[in-house]
Amino acid sequence: MFQVIAEETKSDTVVVNIKTNPAATKLPGYVYIGRGSMWGNPFKVIPHGKHTREEAIAMYEAYIQTQPRLLELLPTLKGKTLGCYCKPEACHGDILVKLLTEATQ
Repeated sequence: MFQVIAEETKSDTVVVNIKTNPAATKLPGYVYIGRGSMWGNPFKVIPHGKHTREEAIAMYEAYIQTQPRLLELLPTLKGKTLGCYCKPEACHGDILVKLLTEATQ
């Protein structure tokens, strides 16, 4: 089922949960964006951190705007499958997709 979804959206950048969809890590164009990667959100969500999910995502959006190297590399994520552990909940990956969409409009 996951591969069908990936095929239908292969020209779009999508964020997937790699815990529930481990096969996504084997897809061409897969990029891990979770903690420990350059794309990871440094703002932790409660109970492991001190921020609500919404706060952590808003803080990530502000943070990435101050990271020239990440902004320079952002276009390399276009059309990729971005793997994290948050989806289907709101995720910092949604910010990456939003920024990519805005950059191409």
